[in-house]
Amino acid sequence: RSALTALAFLALLLLLALRYYPTGGAPEASASGAVLTPLCGRDVLRCASGLDPQPWFVVYGDSVSRGLFFDIAELIEASPGGRAGCAALGSGQPHPGHSANYSDNCVLFERRPPTLRSKCAAFEFVAALPSRRRRRLHRVSALHSLAFVQPNATAGPYRPLGPPPRKRGEVMRLGFRLKAFAWEAGFDEPWLRALADEAAALPDAIVLSFGLWDMQYPQQAGSSSGASVAERAAAFAAALQTFLSRLGDAIDAALARLSARRERKRPRLLWLSVGAIASRALPAWKVKLLHSNLSRAFNDAAAPLLRRAGVSVLDMYTESSAHPEASPDGVHYPGAVSRSHAQRLLRQLLPGCRRAEGSRES
Repeated sequence: RSALTALAFLALLLLLALRYYPTGGAPEASASGAVLTPLCGRDVLRCASGLDPQPWFVVYGDSVSRGLFFDIAELIEASPGGRAGCAALGSGQPHPGHSANYSDNCVLFERRPPTLRSKCAAFEFVAALPSRRRRRLHRVSALHSLAFVQPNATAGPYRPLGPPPRKRGEVMRLGFRLKAFAWEAGFDEPWLRALADEAAALPDAIVLSFGLWDMQYPQQAGSSSGASVAERAAAFAAALQTFLSRLGDAIDAALARLSARRERKRPRLLWLSVGAIASRALPAWKVKLLHSNLSRAFNDAAAPLLRRAGVSVLDMYTESSAHPEASPDGVHYPGAVSRSHAQRLLRQLLPGCRRAEGSRES
């Protein structure tokens, strides 16, 4: 009987793997080795409700992090369906937000060098949270789905770090702001000034992601296409150090400014490491510029700088390197790989959601 029970348990694990990770991945394991259940939208909302009344997560990064941002938004948007909201995890079609030209509900368009093409550079969403008096999960399915934050045409330019929208009850706020290069003064400095001088509060976490553009456009990144891997990694590290120093100064200034309001919480900082390059899917002109050796060199050069700055690293390289077939363009991994990364990011943002398979959902 014990053998049959063990076989039944293994069969259940296999079904879960096929259901939630259709390209061959597996449920994530905790540090203790326990299998973790994939988080659904209602799990995310329940765990976020244990934070501040209006938890706020900001993604400041490139198109890879934009894909994760919309993977998370897709989960939350499906939350009224209860556990069925997990269907997004196994869906064959990635969210259209993975596309470089996606602009539905865009709050800011920009033209950025070197291409100068107009693209959406910011998205803002809020999601209603369960009341603290209604913490049982069967009540969560009655919540409203993700709601787009309309920019206020009378309030002047878009303010990515402005006060949250006035909304009854408790909400979780999600923001995405495009960042292409490790340091781009023309775009980073205004954002950092807004953080230091204007932010009504500091985000609970800031998720950083960049490196691909530094690889693809080395001239704009302070290097050259003919430079060695070590030279290009050194240029990336120098730009990263500049950004991290300016970011730390902006956070310190914001904390000092907000101290009278007792808003002294320092945001958690996370960096999504540079992913692997699936060279077979790259167009010919990119092959000499982008390759996995350079990804690893960038990540190695960044590691000590991030550690000194108190930035946690989410490994994007390992899983992407294991699934080159999942990348349609050589650098992005929409679908199961990106959704797996989004799950890991959520567990970093919401530690209370680190729940082992079979644990109670109350």
